[in-house]
Amino acid sequence: MEQLRQQQAALSEVVKSDAAVYARSVSDQSPERFAKDVRAASADLVRTYGPVSAEASALFYETQRPSPGGRVVMAPTVLGETWAADLAWAFVPMFTPDRFTDPLSDVQERVGAVVAREVLRIGRDTVAKTQAADTIPGGVARYARPGACGFCAYMSAIDADVSEDTIWHRNCTCVTVPWWEDNPFPASSHMDEYADASEWARRELERRQREMKAQYPGMRRRNFFRQFPELAINTRNLSGLVRERLGLEH
Repeated sequence: MEQLRQQQAALSEVVKSDAAVYARSVSDQSPERFAKDVRAASADLVRTYGPVSAEASALFYETQRPSPGGRVVMAPTVLGETWAADLAWAFVPMFTPDRFTDPLSDVQERVGAVVAREVLRIGRDTVAKTQAADTIPGGVARYARPGACGFCAYMSAIDADVSEDTIWHRNCTCVTVPWWEDNPFPASSHMDEYADASEWARRELERRQREMKAQYPGMRRRNFFRQFPELAINTRNLSGLVRERLGLEH
């Protein structure tokens, strides 16, 4: 699992570097022309590196499958509305440079993150699609690196099933890992630690809720969480507590 994650992380860095180099090379153009050229170049990068991510993921799937004979389903390169919205976000520093200390560096970092996430998505979706077509019962789980951010640590602990709709933040290097009834998700000490921290986070939020509700008896549920949104049991608050529990920086 870690070997696959490192492969995908290395691919991500290559993609980011290529995207940043190109963005800098056309940075003297108008924002409109810059956005047009970088959008086209970014799409080319995804079409070039996306299949590399998919092939690495497919090979990992085949080597992990309990028995040979499965059918690999390669995820296509589809640049849709999410892709367009992410790139629009990436171009903001070029259109509003006064809001940024170093707009070019910011746009380079953003474009690289958007392109890398799309490339890695193709690899992740390949695993999800292949597992969905597999005849051996199983599933797909998120695998996060040791020292991952609080969000990834939490999501890797609670995502029993990963699908094409799973959320992956920008610069995320988590990978999707298949498991089967005869070949369960491999044990991992840091993933066990994430699971323990996630269970603690839910208990801790529930405890804090009880303590605060005791101070405001009779307060309606809607009003309570409107006044204390940090006590709602949601991904944001739970991942924040996981970060606190594990002493993570992000």
